[in-house]
Amino acid sequence: MRSRARRHREQLVKKAESKREPQQMDDELRKMRLKVSKRIENLQQKWMDAKVVRLRDKISLDIPYSDVVDSADQVYAAFFCQKVIAMVRAPDQFVYLPPFNLLEAFVIAPLEWLVSQETYAKINYTVQSVLFAPPLMCIAFYESRAARNGGSIRLPLLETEEEDRTTSVLGGTHEDPILPEIDGSGGLQISRTKFEDLVSKMQS
Repeated sequence: MRSRARRHREQLVKKAESKREPQQMDDELRKMRLKVSKRIENLQQKWMDAKVVRLRDKISLDIPYSDVVDSADQVYAAFFCQKVIAMVRAPDQFVYLPPFNLLEAFVIAPLEWLVSQETYAKINYTVQSVLFAPPLMCIAFYESRAARNGGSIRLPLLETEEEDRTTSVLGGTHEDPILPEIDGSGGLQISRTKFEDLVSKMQS
């Protein structure tokens, strides 16, 4: 009797254990699925964050690069002008034309070591005004007299120069050119007031 009872009990225990094993397997599978899903979500979130960071880096690099490329010509032109202006300059702040440069070398230049900078500048301005005033007055008198007699000052080379192709297309005179007809719009005159009228008003 006892052996039968033990066997029956062992059979019941085996049945219970056999029933628990699938449940345990299901629980373990659920746990594994949850872990895998969480890891996948974390990886997806990190991947999206990496994409956003990479996109920000691209934008932050692209905007300055496009600005540099767009303004490259202007920057190069400004740099070139700065270099040209730095290289092409007067040898002295106060320039004296020959033969007055001898006066500067032997009389005015030694004063730079004896007087202040402001006094030295005033001396140069005064000397240059005295030296250059007579020739400038003669030039102004000659130009004003030539303008009154001839109406304008012309260079001899310009008078004998061959007619340009662009000016041959225009009508009228050099002072008052008239544009040719374009699409039947009629000849367009650049100025409504003639050149002679402007000269007469300036002389008066």
